[in-house]
Amino acid sequence: MKMEEVELQEEKSRLAKQNADKAHQNFLAMAEHFNQLIENSKESNDKQAQVVCEENCSLVALTQDLQSKLTKLAAQRNEALTAVQEIKFQLDARLATSMEEEATAMEQIIQEDKLALLVRKEKEATMGSIMEESRKLQKEAEENILLREQLLDRGHIIDIMQGEISSIHARVSKLKSALVTTSSSTNSSDKDDCKSASVDTDRPLGNDDNRNDLPQRSHAKDHTTSSDDDDDDDEWEVLEAN
Repeated sequence: MKMEEVELQEEKSRLAKQNADKAHQNFLAMAEHFNQLIENSKESNDKQAQVVCEENCSLVALTQDLQSKLTKLAAQRNEALTAVQEIKFQLDARLATSMEEEATAMEQIIQEDKLALLVRKEKEATMGSIMEESRKLQKEAEENILLREQLLDRGHIIDIMQGEISSIHARVSKLKSALVTTSSSTNSSDKDDCKSASVDTDRPLGNDDNRNDLPQRSHAKDHTTSSDDDDDDDEWEVLEAN
């Protein structure tokens, strides 16, 4: 029994040793495997580290480039902001000036409109006066035309009257000459009669025919004078009628 137990134990021991050896082999294989994996990982990590380092260098360069660009952009931004501020200031100044000029222009327009209205009223009044004066002048011109026509007609009538007056004047002058001649003859006759009367004072009057002859001659002279006066009156009536 004991022998079997020993043999069984020995068998178990052998199996245990085999298992231990196998486990040791497995451990060694596993260790080798992990060592290989570690080696491969290290190599991969080294390569990756190199790549990362290169990438880091590239990123650093890129970062520096970007930083430089950002610095330039910031400077440009500040410059742009300064320019914008200056432009804003200028625009504000121009806006204020423009608004002031607009207000001044509007005020000037209002004043110009008021002045234009006053000038227009004055011009319209002046134009009305001119038109009224023009109408008066036109009316006066028309009246002058009518007056000229009337004056021409009167001038024609005066020419006719002048001819008639010249004729009347000639006849009056002739009549005056005749009257002067007749008056001279009458005075001479009166003087002769006076002389005859003074000579015949001692003689009787007698001779009624001679005495009656004087009134007849006087009557004849009065008739002649009356006839001439009637002609003159007719001529003056014609003159007055004209």
